[in-house]
Amino acid sequence: MICLRLSLSLAALLAAGSASAQEAAAVTPVVVWMDRDAPDEASIAKAERLAGGVAKHYDTSDLIFPPEPWSKKDADKLIAVSKAQKAADARKEEFEVERSMALALQTAINDVTVIRDVADRDALILALLWQASAIQLAFSEDELKESPEAAAFRVQLPGLITNKAFVDLYALDTVRRYSRGEVPDAATHRALTAQTKALASVPPATLEVGVLPAQATLVVNGVPQEQGVERVSLPPGHSFYHVLIDGVICGRGELDLSPGATVSLPRAISEQERLDAELKVEDSQTLGLPKAVETAVALVVSQHAMQPVYLAARTGDGRVIVVPYSGGARVEKRKPVTFAFGVELGGGAIASPSFHYTTEGSEEGELIIAPGGSGAVDLELGVYNLAIVAGSEVNITPTHSLLYGTGAEGATGADNLSTSVYAKVYGGLGVYALRPTHEKRPTLLLAANYGWFSPGHLGGGGRLTFGIPIDKRNWFKLTVHGFYGLPMAGYPEDEPLISGGLRLGFQTAL
Repeated sequence: MICLRLSLSLAALLAAGSASAQEAAAVTPVVVWMDRDAPDEASIAKAERLAGGVAKHYDTSDLIFPPEPWSKKDADKLIAVSKAQKAADARKEEFEVERSMALALQTAINDVTVIRDVADRDALILALLWQASAIQLAFSEDELKESPEAAAFRVQLPGLITNKAFVDLYALDTVRRYSRGEVPDAATHRALTAQTKALASVPPATLEVGVLPAQATLVVNGVPQEQGVERVSLPPGHSFYHVLIDGVICGRGELDLSPGATVSLPRAISEQERLDAELKVEDSQTLGLPKAVETAVALVVSQHAMQPVYLAARTGDGRVIVVPYSGGARVEKRKPVTFAFGVELGGGAIASPSFHYTTEGSEEGELIIAPGGSGAVDLELGVYNLAIVAGSEVNITPTHSLLYGTGAEGATGADNLSTSVYAKVYGGLGVYALRPTHEKRPTLLLAANYGWFSPGHLGGGGRLTFGIPIDKRNWFKLTVHGFYGLPMAGYPEDEPLISGGLRLGFQTAL
């Protein structure tokens, strides 16, 4: 029974793994068309054959108003507006704080980039009422009109210089009239009532809407406009707009309108930019696309992470061109040869029976471990993933020393010298698991080397070096290293030297 259960469990796991593999393999391509008109069914079928499967298609109407969905950042900005308003309410009895209150409210209000509905609009209106009050209390009527310090808080319109917050309130809602209870103080309420009447006589601006995508709704200051609306009359001041497509906020923006002005609803890309992109794709190119097109494509495909993206266009003779797209990034050719220089400092230990000669109380043949530090300079010449390495080290053991002979003719053991500083010179070969290219990414090298360790050992060693990128040419690196050397002439054959440790340093690709 246990074996049967195990078999069934294994079969279920294999089936789940197979299903997951099939799902991973069935990645839906994303095709973005650069033509003025939406593609027909025949063109879509051709594009899908070239892209390798049934695809999700977008046309230039999606690029003109690219999706910019409501996000946590947007919610946080409205929360910040509410906090600024509550902070102003809490400080209203303090002395001469009105200017700082007005500035704090303005900063929070300026960060808002979209108003979804009247609830969002009302949150902004509440903050503007408090800002209007702070401005009115901070400046006299003459100061508001003339003082340089009040310049950021006033607006000049034909026949009218007034509190900027009054203009922004009227721009958000031309119909609403505020009761005394909604305004923080009586003087501001009286001024707001009078200025609202004056603003009603200022000539409005006109927003030319133009053609919107099918099923799209224009939303201005949180209020949906009628389907198919061609133009919208708006008061002077600051307004918010976006296009709602299938419930998703698209093409969001802000307008600062002057009296009597006529402006067109902004598009993310112009017709000329679209045409330039179309010609590029027809020539099977994706580099050098207009920046606005790159940005719009990035917004459109942002909801399709890890899916292959293609740009498509139809030529005049009916051909369909489909080109893989990597976000406008230039594909950098892999350079077969790399050259890197590094420096390191760290700690470790050297172990050898040869320390016996200078260590009191030790026995001959005893392996003595001497802690110390080391520094290194190294060079790496890479050819693809193979590396030729060379370098030098300086090792120090403050508590122990090694003897060495003077080399003088007729010298005896009594003439020997000792040192606690040891040099190592080596060369070797290695393999890059991650090679250093001119890209900001980690590196990993495993290398073996052979060299001389002063004063009298020859042997081999190795190191493992991991590089953490600082930028495209520089790395912070960590090296684990080791060495095993056999004695040269003058040392007993049974006294090898072993060293190892950990070093930190920097490396740069030349």
